[in-house]
Amino acid sequence: MAFRPAPLTTGFFLASIIGFLFSVVYLSQISLPLASAFTVVFICMFIASMISMARATPDTQLLGRPR
Repeated sequence: MAFRPAPLTTGFFLASIIGFLFSVVYLSQISLPLASAFTVVFICMFIASMISMARATPDTQLLGRPR
């Protein structure tokens, strides 16, 4: 089965950036293990949005799949 990335919204991209900054700046002052866990999650979200921008086409989500 071929890899088909889904088109993600700009809100997802923005949430990854804001979440990363919040984790690094504010959450690291409260709990370092929690901040590092959230930082990893938001970095994965950012990478997923970059893949979506480069490879996904909106037409693949709108078309029906053959059965």
